[in-house]
Amino acid sequence: MRHATSSREVLDELSTYLSGRAAGKDAEALRILAYIIVRDNHDRSAAPLRSLLMTASTIYLVDEDYARWPTPCFASTYDYKRRPPYRVVAERPISAVLAVETPANASSEISLVFEDPHDGKQLDFQTASWDLMCALPMLRDRFARQLGTIWNEMFSSELRIISA
Repeated sequence: MRHATSSREVLDELSTYLSGRAAGKDAEALRILAYIIVRDNHDRSAAPLRSLLMTASTIYLVDEDYARWPTPCFASTYDYKRRPPYRVVAERPISAVLAVETPANASSEISLVFEDPHDGKQLDFQTASWDLMCALPMLRDRFARQLGTIWNEMFSSELRIISA
């Protein structure tokens, strides 16, 4: 894996990484449509930085080694073979999204609420959510709009965006 030196190269590198994980999907299905760095509030004690990625069919929460870029590759001492720069922490299909919750105040928090099916033996389902914090409310709102657009294209209906 080559070391990325620009935002476009980081996105290309991430797309290549995702294509290696998702055999059988075409390149267009894995093109990254949204990329933002968020804090994962699920673990309130640590609140690690993660990358939130969205393709045409899937949302990913990714651990990314942010310390390795934008250092030029010739100056980098990063050992790609020993420790990959990306690790998918969670992924969900966009079709599993039930709603997006955003606080009505100027906070930059966002919760993505997903259908969380049981083991298939039961007919009911529970919900699960990713509780995240963006750097700016503007980024949160842009991600929610992009997700809403894809949702509308998939289901010809509006995605529930709840301002609480």
